[in-house]
Amino acid sequence: MNDKWLLAMELNWINWSDAMKNVVLTAKSPDSSAVADIQSTTTMDWNDQWVLATGIAYSYSDKTTIYAGYNYGKNPIPAQNNNPTLAGIFEHQLTFGAGYQFSPLWTVFAGIEYDVRKKVDYTNYELPFGENSQLRNEAIWLHMMVSRQW
Repeated sequence: MNDKWLLAMELNWINWSDAMKNVVLTAKSPDSSAVADIQSTTTMDWNDQWVLATGIAYSYSDKTTIYAGYNYGKNPIPAQNNNPTLAGIFEHQLTFGAGYQFSPLWTVFAGIEYDVRKKVDYTNYELPFGENSQLRNEAIWLHMMVSRQW
């Protein structure tokens, strides 16, 4: 936009339909002989997904940049295939961060990401206790990176 402000937008296609077909869970050699080995296959069949990412950066000074962003991607998991062990149901993410350049060679970045709470009611007959279930997910991630120019 000018020397201090940067506005960015990105559109990504994620080909989940070729990647997430099913998940196989295998548990062997339990400590107790009363429990048998377990092998379970669960259908995933995720849908393909468009993800829209937007961001803004502000150069506070020659050494400090402040960032903010927003991502949206429709939940790719069909309701009947929800699984609490692979709960990728997030749709909205908010990000905030900053970068500080210590020298021409070294920069440190830190940020926080908030994955907005998402709730899905589902029935997955392939899972134990999968009937009339609810999956809720929310996350806060802290990110840090140290970068060196070569």
